[in-house]
Formats: sequence, C-alpha cells, structure tokens
Amino acid sequence: MLKNKKGFTLVELMVVVLIMAILAAIALPQYRSTVERTRIITHIGTLKALQDAVIQYYPQKNEFPKTLRQLHVGVPEKDWEYSELQARKKDNSGYIQLHDTNNAGAGNERITFYSNNSGKEDWKIDFDFVINSTGLAPAGKFFEITSGDSGRIKTLTKTVESMGWVKTGNRYAINK
Repeated sequence: MLKNKKGFTLVELMVVVLIMAILAAIALPQYRSTVERTRIITHIGTLKALQDAVIQYYPQKNEFPKTLRQLHVGVPEKDWEYSELQARKKDNSGYIQLHDTNNAGAGNERITFYSNNSGKEDWKIDFDFVINSTGLAPAGKFFEITSGDSGRIKTLTKTVESMGWVKTGNRYAINK
C-alpha cells in the first residue's frame, strides 16, 4: 500500500474544469464587447479626423472632396488599399466610403465606415454634412447595425448604447 498518495481525484479535476468553464462563459461575452467597443471607438476617431479634414477642404475648393487622398489628414495608411472614393482594409474587415451626390446643399454628403464580419456588412457609421451659410458643417453621426447574427446584434447594441448612442428609428444617433 502507498502511504503518500499524490495527485488529484477525478472529481477534483472535474470541479476545476467546471469552474474554468463558468468563468470562460462569463468572461468571453465581456471580452467580445470590449473588442467591439475598441473597434468602434477607433473607427469613430478615424471618421472624426476625416470629417474635420473635409470641413477644412471645403472652403478652399468650394466642393466636397473627390477622393480620400485629397484630404491628406486622418486617412489610415497601414493595411488599407485605396480607390477614388473608398479605402478598404486589406483583410476585408471594413472600408471607408466618401459619398458625394454632387447635389450641393441637399445634405447628402457623408463619410461612412462599413464593418464586415464574415464577408457581410455588419455595422456602419455615417458622418453626414450640411451646407450652410458658413460652408460645409457636420450634420450628425449615425450608427446602424445590419448584422444577420442575433448574438452579434445584441453585443453591438449593448456596446453602442453604453457609449451614449440613442436609438432613433432603426439606427442610433449621437450629438457629440
């Protein structure tokens, strides 16, 4: 007979595994929400820089910029590919689009960031502009969730609401 038993019983190991599973079930949704929040905040920062660049560009040229490269400010460089009105992430996780309807004064000029999840448009942020007596001015910021994944919609909704965005119709708006 062994006098010095060393090791764990099967029950003790199962209890430890169960505790780890419970902790993972609690931590994983919080981690996903934090990652989404970070991505959204990063993209809002990029769009804000682009919005400021467009507002500075407009009085100089008296037109909405025709390409993202014309702005020279706030345009992400690393891991992005450019076309005329669009910058696309090389990993296809998102893209920035300038929208100009060439309809001055109609308030249809905007910058949009689209996020992709599994190749489908997942959420987008619009920064709209209006033309007033002083030139081009920011009109509003809108966040729209378009994911087909109900779990992802719940995570994004919680994230956006925790950031102060308020639901208006089928999208969220903020006045900051």
